[in-house]
Amino acid sequence: MNNEELKNKNPQIRFSGFDGEWEEKKLGKICTFSKGHGYSKNDLTSEGTPVYLYGQMYTNYKTVLLQSDKFVRPQSGSVYSTGKEVILPASGETPEDIARATAVLAKGIILGGDINIVYPPKELKQEFLALSISYENNKSKLAEQAQGATISHLHGSDIAKLSIAYPSADEQTKIGNLFSQIDLLISSTQKEHDKLVNLKKCMLQKMFPKKGSLVPEIRFKGFTGDWVETKFSNVGTVKSGYAFQSENFINHGIPVIRITNIQDGEVSFDEIVYHSEFDIDKDFIAERGDILLAMSGATTGKIGVYEREESSYINQRVGKFIFTDVTTFKPFYKSLFDTEFFMEQVIGSVATGAQPNIGTKNVENMIFTIPIDKNEQQKIGSYFQNLDNLISKQSQELEKLQNVKKTLLSKMFV
Repeated sequence: MNNEELKNKNPQIRFSGFDGEWEEKKLGKICTFSKGHGYSKNDLTSEGTPVYLYGQMYTNYKTVLLQSDKFVRPQSGSVYSTGKEVILPASGETPEDIARATAVLAKGIILGGDINIVYPPKELKQEFLALSISYENNKSKLAEQAQGATISHLHGSDIAKLSIAYPSADEQTKIGNLFSQIDLLISSTQKEHDKLVNLKKCMLQKMFPKKGSLVPEIRFKGFTGDWVETKFSNVGTVKSGYAFQSENFINHGIPVIRITNIQDGEVSFDEIVYHSEFDIDKDFIAERGDILLAMSGATTGKIGVYEREESSYINQRVGKFIFTDVTTFKPFYKSLFDTEFFMEQVIGSVATGAQPNIGTKNVENMIFTIPIDKNEQQKIGSYFQNLDNLISKQSQELEKLQNVKKTLLSKMFV
């Protein structure tokens, strides 16, 4: 074995009691390779033999596969898992999509077509190999092997070129167990987040009247009577932001909110741009509690609440809701804008062209059904505001766990 095939390395972080350098070997020298066979979504049945399709590696990716909830009737030539393999997709939209691996620990699952199968030797644990392949450095190396102009393809011969550094079997097991625990936390947090999102969706449908009705299905105790239909212009106006010139954006100063910063009910400060301070109308300034609307592009119709104490500028095509009554409880209208009925009106008003867009007058002319009693508005708004806060906390916790996993992957592998 030459020097390129055998190297000695150490990770930055290690479990107590383990030392010595890791070995590095090409997978082609120690593994065997094959592919799954046949099957598509059209072959799925309500019962039968468990199957794992390549698309599941994108829609429900897992580092470890213990079971599958998809079933088929077995065909001739089917490939069954032995519980000792690592699988990777053989095609994807981008090279980075392909560079992901799953350790199969269950026997008897049919492995569908377009799946690469790697059989590691006993000295290399599947969980460790799957993690190592999915870790940034090896992920990038494997992505470089992917071929194709529109669809990227990965073959067993490409995977065989990858070199993997690994320690003793005991240390591999320790590392695998740690990441299994982290994955369980991520999975449970994701489930709690999804439950809250689904609860919000359900309650939005039940706590606001359906089209053609003036009474919601679910109501807080003590409130009765019909709601009223009204144009938004009777409640307030929508002001589009200032036409900043992109060449004047700088690396520091006053943040400028663009349409791309409005995401999933929040105003994101990822990829934020800045402008120097200057005298500007207050309508072009976002302050804590303001409700903003993306009025063009892929995010057209998305709503975001500005939560920062410090103010920001608003770029053109970002709409700001300005309410006539200064005592208006904005969280009620945020929940109103989260309803499917609002998005239906957005879709109905969108002008198509180079990119979708909607005008301020389109929004002001939208008709909504609202309760007359301001106390009922406040009750509804508070309920959804609290629900949004819970969803946001779960999102933040999920992001923290994913960052912990990413950091540990970078420091516990070589």
